[in-house]
Amino acid sequence: MLWEAAHQGRTETVQLLLEFGADPDVWGCYFTPMFVEVSAYVAAVWKNRTDTVKFLHERYQPLDLFSAVFLGEYERVTKLIDVQPDRVNQEKLQHDRDLGFTSLHYAISGSYSNILKLLLKRGAKPAPHTQWLVKFALWRGNLDVLHVLLEAGIIPDRLKWEPIFVKNSKLLDVLLRFNITIDPNESENGWPPLVYESRGDRGGNIKNIQELLNIGADVNIRNHKGETALHCASKAGFGTVVELLLANGAHIDLLDHNGNTPLQHALRSTIKSRSKRASVISTLLRHGADIANLSEHERRKLDV
Repeated sequence: MLWEAAHQGRTETVQLLLEFGADPDVWGCYFTPMFVEVSAYVAAVWKNRTDTVKFLHERYQPLDLFSAVFLGEYERVTKLIDVQPDRVNQEKLQHDRDLGFTSLHYAISGSYSNILKLLLKRGAKPAPHTQWLVKFALWRGNLDVLHVLLEAGIIPDRLKWEPIFVKNSKLLDVLLRFNITIDPNESENGWPPLVYESRGDRGGNIKNIQELLNIGADVNIRNHKGETALHCASKAGFGTVVELLLANGAHIDLLDHNGNTPLQHALRSTIKSRSKRASVISTLLRHGADIANLSEHERRKLDV
């Protein structure tokens, strides 16, 4: 509660919680956009909560290494490393990660290429975090940080495609110059990029989906539930995406692990827009979707 109150800039609540014995050393994080866990004080600084920062300042000074790195306090970082050089490789446990994150993760998350250089110069070891470090740099969209990593030899063999490549093609260009393979079909948590980008909560970004198809994404690749991009786009009511997938060879009647087709996903969709749902159903039928697999209840929906 203390961390959340500081993050939201509720200074009076922060004061009250501390008076009632709240632990000021409990760290927290919204993975997007922070990536790493930080203290309540750092969260307030990150969100520009001026009053809360002033109230908490003395309690959190002097800054620990992870906080100093994340906030770009170069002199403080240098001093801490001078006193205890092996701090650069200490890990800070994150509540939702198997591995702890090092000061390198914090430098990248804070977007401080100068501190990243300092840490590497002073012996920070990227292994076994190479993949995460480069992914953090990509998610930050920071070319300077990415250059520092790659030029230091922190180069993964391959990476999965990321939506940031569409927004900032220079990031992709840099990776390709270092001969890093970008795999448009590599899954994360059971979701290949094309299927993931076709989900309802991704907004139906046609540019992302077109880019994936352009670089060789398998249009019929499945997620851990056996769903293809067409299943997800049909359920989400993304008519333009459905048309694009079909035009690029999406199999219209593939069954997911529950035995359902894209048409059934569309018929069972709970999206608010009835017109979008109807449009997708019409598109699938026009392209020859088989109705033999439909239940009687689903067949009645076709007539509504």
